[in-house]
Amino acid sequence: MVIPQLLVVVFLSANIAAQGNNTDLVCHLCFDVTSPADCQEYVICGEDEICFTREFTNHARQRGYHLGCESTRTCGIIQNAQTLFGKRSVGSKESRDTSLVPSIRDFHKCYRCCDKNFCNLNVCDTAGSTSVDGGCPPTFVRSPSRCYYVAQWNVTWAEARLDCQRRGADPVSINTAEEQAFVQNISTPFANYWTGGYYAPATNGWEWVDGTQANYTVWYPDYPQNNSEQYNYRIGAGIYSQGHFLWYNSRETELYSFICEMAHM
Repeated sequence: MVIPQLLVVVFLSANIAAQGNNTDLVCHLCFDVTSPADCQEYVICGEDEICFTREFTNHARQRGYHLGCESTRTCGIIQNAQTLFGKRSVGSKESRDTSLVPSIRDFHKCYRCCDKNFCNLNVCDTAGSTSVDGGCPPTFVRSPSRCYYVAQWNVTWAEARLDCQRRGADPVSINTAEEQAFVQNISTPFANYWTGGYYAPATNGWEWVDGTQANYTVWYPDYPQNNSEQYNYRIGAGIYSQGHFLWYNSRETELYSFICEMAHM
């Protein structure tokens, strides 16, 4: 027996609504961001709304994403339509109909709804997307061997590491003079940044989150400072002296910008 398409739509909408009827749901909210991971704004959804992420191609023919709250009914209709239209050719009448919801016309792109707090950050996987910078994700800066992301807002060290990890990276580990020069070049003068350096009591020395020891260092004069709470200290960078981007140790609860690092994709 063939099930009418309208019945399928209604059933799917009702199923999502049953999962997502939460007036206190908090979702990421951004318009036209290069990657969902760049979305730092939030919104509390209304009644019968859940979180969504929609991928699209902008006017410059670049990948973009919208994130926010969507009615459960719309989520059900669009997600079901993606399934139905995905079985038809791109040149079909339905795919050319401009009265359709944009997400239906872009059925081949990611559209996901979810019903947990902050759940719409990672529902569209961008890890496999084509790099626009020779091996690095969008918003990352490419060096000959690595990719770097420079965040210009202030957070604690733990928050910086979590943000980097959400991007598939980790706070930067600076192991050579060449890397130090590159990081200085992409940073903002006189800003302070968290790196991935931390004090390791077991070795009584400084290490990086990538597992290497901090053998190469460019400490500011009289740093690192030592005290009984040294285990709470992390490596920050940004004290400029005669044009140099120098390091200092600071408590992990201080608020600084941060730099993420990852290998080429």
